[in-house]
Amino acid sequence: MKKVQLSVLPWRFQLLLFLLPLLQSCNGGLLGKKDDPTPAGRKEQLSRAWKVDGTLVNGQPYAGTEFAGWQFDFRKDNTYTLMTGTQSGQGTWELTSSDSKLLLDKGSQGETVFTILQLDASRLDLEITQATAKNGEVKIVLQLKPR
Repeated sequence: MKKVQLSVLPWRFQLLLFLLPLLQSCNGGLLGKKDDPTPAGRKEQLSRAWKVDGTLVNGQPYAGTEFAGWQFDFRKDNTYTLMTGTQSGQGTWELTSSDSKLLLDKGSQGETVFTILQLDASRLDLEITQATAKNGEVKIVLQLKPR
């Protein structure tokens, strides 16, 4: 096999040899796949209307109706409305702890912190630990879907 020296090749071909790896690298490069959508930020994913689709208590499906009909509407201005079927309330929300926690009504008597277990376009799972007199600490997961 005969060796070819770069200095003998035309300058356009040399430039192409130099640029080709650059065009194919760097997050898909100019020649790579670019049709993958950029995932929305957590705030954008959360900012919508959600309804409770299921509930887990200590990891087990809960058949009670206390959370049936609950609906949250998280708005981009960091306000929310909660409708429980018979009552409704409003407040503020923010993401904390690297967007892994949802804090409702910061600094108020009703301040509530949920851990976000799952958040995507089709599902929001929120976990909260509640102390009860009868059962001690109970982990409740609200499984929500878009309304």
